[in-house]
Amino acid sequence: MAEVALTEVTKRFGPVVAVDGLTLRIPDRAFVTLLGPSGCGKTTSLRLIAGLEPVSDGSIAFDGEDVTRLPANRRDIAMVFQSYALYPHMSVAGNMGFALRMMKVDRADIERRVREAAETLGITELLDRRPWQLSGGQRQRVALARSLIINPGVLLLDAPLGALDANLRKRMQGELKRLHREVGLTFVYVTHDQEEALTMSDRIAVMNDGTIEQLSR
Repeated sequence: MAEVALTEVTKRFGPVVAVDGLTLRIPDRAFVTLLGPSGCGKTTSLRLIAGLEPVSDGSIAFDGEDVTRLPANRRDIAMVFQSYALYPHMSVAGNMGFALRMMKVDRADIERRVREAAETLGITELLDRRPWQLSGGQRQRVALARSLIINPGVLLLDAPLGALDANLRKRMQGELKRLHREVGLTFVYVTHDQEEALTMSDRIAVMNDGTIEQLSR
């Protein structure tokens, strides 16, 4: 697993400062949520942790190791996007095993890990379906399974429930909290929904204008 530490992290897009001197420690195996309105810097912060955006100033460390200049594929992370980003031409099983195939994992091991992740997320009966045949909640579970299958130290979740209706979103909040307890990963979650943050998180960092205004204990 992994502890994540951001120290005086700043991200500039030209003259615009999206993240401004952000310092935050995310404990190993914690569920920490970045909460705030659109444009406050929370998604940019998540992308900086992931290595999808370069840091302008400051540093990011995983378990004390500086990863500030490491590319995303060399960081111990997986990321779930709001759009789920599933490959429409692949089956559920194909989507789940894609990253492992790119990592040259043995085929039998891929099949075993796909089955295990599908059982954990309750989607075994969906393995032969295509994404367009799935409901929103099913697509969300597939996206989670695809991320968990690579055994990351840190799971980054960028508003993954935002596209779901209110009832399903409520159910999936409970599923995510259960999943966090079972798999024991470090979760970093982004949302603008205060109730969602309070329901699931161990700690909440309230963001505004690229900085943390309040951090729960």
